[in-house]
Amino acid sequence: AGRYLKAAAWLCPLIYPATTLGSIINGLGKVHITFINSVIGQILRIIILFLLIPRFGISGYFTGMLISQVIMTLLDYCYVQKSTGMLPDLPNSLLKPAAAALLTCPLFFRIYEWLSRIRPSLQTAALFGCCLALCALYLLLLVAMKAIHKEELIRS
Repeated sequence: AGRYLKAAAWLCPLIYPATTLGSIINGLGKVHITFINSVIGQILRIIILFLLIPRFGISGYFTGMLISQVIMTLLDYCYVQKSTGMLPDLPNSLLKPAAAALLTCPLFFRIYEWLSRIRPSLQTAALFGCCLALCALYLLLLVAMKAIHKEELIRS
């Protein structure tokens, strides 16, 4: 199951922007564009699955899902950019959060493993504590890198 979760995890970074972009398009009153982009992505997924599953099995399935999700996200992004002129702030919305995650996640994973070995009976508490500490450090890193401002944290 862990192998499949790792493969499916590659979809997670695309789900949030795809949902947000689809919502923007729907808010612009262009529901048909969201529908067309979804149909294109799903047809592409079916074709890829038809070609890849017999040869690669479940890995082909996850590859098909990933490729179709990338295509749907790109189609939605292109439409939003074309119709609104909106350009993403890639350093603050993608690169800095990715860097903060790459710095914090491995550290807290190692701390969790270490705590779990020392006190197996407190594994759930260790996980909870590490998750809280991870979130706090992640937010501090985002503030330190100026990806978000302190005022944004206080307002929300």
